Amino acid sequence: MIILEAFQTKNQKIKNLEGVTSSNSERSSLKDLVRPHIDSFDYFLNDGVKTIVEDLPPLEFNHPETDTTVTFWLENVSVAKPMKDSAAANVAESRLFPTECREAGRTYSGRLVGTVCTQVENRHNPPVSLSPAFRFQGLVRRGEEASEMGGYFISNGIERVVRILILTKRHYCMAVRRTANTKRGPSYSTLAAFMRCTRRDQSSITVRLHYLTDGRANLAFSLRKREYFIPAALLLKVRRFLVILSLSLRKRTNFISLPAMLLISSPAPPIL
Repeated sequence: MIILEAFQTKNQKIKNLEGVTSSNSERSSLKDLVRPHIDSFDYFLNDGVKTIVEDLPPLEFNHPETDTTVTFWLENVSVAKPMKDSAAANVAESRLFPTECREAGRTYSGRLVGTVCTQVENRHNPPVSLSPAFRFQGLVRRGEEASEMGGYFISNGIERVVRILILTKRHYCMAVRRTANTKRGPSYSTLAAFMRCTRRDQSSITVRLHYLTDGRANLAFSLRKREYFIPAALLLKVRRFLVILSLSLRKRTNFISLPAMLLISSPAPPIL
């Protein structure tokens, strides 16, 4: 009996192994069946998209007023891997899987990304004379003076010097007394302080602090050609709230952002 049971068990294992082998062979045959389709799509992702973009003619149009030709074309176009939406960026797994799309009834897809390039022709930027970036050798033999100091532009054959003579010093607070400040509102006085703040690209915005006759102060600035006035006391209260919020978050998460660090590092003024 023991020998018979062992023989039956061995036969059963052989049958199971044959079933697994047959199922693997079926899977292999199915993969071979769809392999040309997958290879064709892989060619489209790896080489086809690049070829399509390279064969696309650039889009050109001419601006009639300035006689300027602007050209647009695409570069570095590719299809990204399927990822979850930015709204679900806090989840542990950001990749999107086919099973999730089947269960959620959504499309299994990746973003098409690329670079849009532009080129503006027939636009000339005059360089300043004797600039190291545009300096040529042998200028004396070409008719220039040996004692030429440079620093000017040549426009239509005329030497021109372009320099901004009246410009407020950046990041420097100045107090002024102007009668025009009283036209800002019924309680505005002639006293105000302003500062021209600049960024790394040298773009600037002027912030003004107006003193009112009732003892209050309003902060004024311009945004998109519109002027805004904010009570200074309100800004100080908001600043204090941000400091308290940042300190509480720091105790809970041991994390503090750069703006909060800047706020905490400077002494907080008294609240009005």
